[in-house]
Amino acid sequence: MSSSRAPLSKGKLCGAPVATEQIGEYDFQHEGDILRCPWHGREFNIKNEGRTLAADGRQKLREYTLSIEGEQIMIHK
Repeated sequence: MSSSRAPLSKGKLCGAPVATEQIGEYDFQHEGDILRCPWHGREFNIKNEGRTLAADGRQKLREYTLSIEGEQIMIHK
């Protein structure tokens, strides 16, 4: 699981839309794999270590290990 905060703005990514195709506006090569920060618009590929889609690709989301215990999802640092 990736962090719920964008690396630069520290804005919350929770509730941010997963990018979907909109005719005439976007040409998605990774449909369903992208998280977009609602504060600065930076996009991250959740299938590529959470790396940004920006040209340098150096920034990425922080990742955490998850486990399921009963009916709870546990997030481990």
